[in-house]
Amino acid sequence: HTFYKSGNIKIQLLRSVLSIVESGCFILSFRYLSLADAHSIGSLTPVIVVAMSSIFLKEHVSVKTWIAIFIGFLGVLIIMRPGLSIFDPYSLIPLSAAFFLGLYQIATRKASEYDSAETSLFYNSIIGIAIMIVLSFIYWQDLHSKSYLIFGVGFFYAMGLYFQIIALSNARASILQPFHYTLIFWSIIFGYIFYNDTPDIFMIIGALI
Repeated sequence: HTFYKSGNIKIQLLRSVLSIVESGCFILSFRYLSLADAHSIGSLTPVIVVAMSSIFLKEHVSVKTWIAIFIGFLGVLIIMRPGLSIFDPYSLIPLSAAFFLGLYQIATRKASEYDSAETSLFYNSIIGIAIMIVLSFIYWQDLHSKSYLIFGVGFFYAMGLYFQIIALSNARASILQPFHYTLIFWSIIFGYIFYNDTPDIFMIIGALI
């Protein structure tokens, strides 16, 4: 099987565009909202995915999965302690991002029925490059001394996508969603290691939950 040949090119194009859109929405939300508020709204993604997986993928979602997701969401709220700005009209941006990320995961799960993880990652990359080349003509900024870090961002982002694709190829989308909350756990650890951000009691309690 050749990695660039897809069994369903339409769904590969759809999921690749969704990946760019959800990433763009999340990044844009950081311009208008605090990180706490943006992440709190974005943490609705598992709820959205579980709901859509039962509708579009006909997956059976157990009560245990719903409980795990609800408890995880409470943990996120304890960490983020979102303020009143969560009701700002700009909150629609990360909410849209969470929705598109949910659709992306559903589409990726569906694509796994036709293609390998390598094929899905290939289309993520090619479509992403094509879209960003067009956007670069509109939003280009001159490079500076720290621009080389973009290569590191690209590498880790690609690896994250690849592992997510593999996971969605081997397990139901609804089953994987509680693991989405470990993002908060790792952000606390890396924040402490690289930026000397000391977690407060709310972060510790929320992470444990």
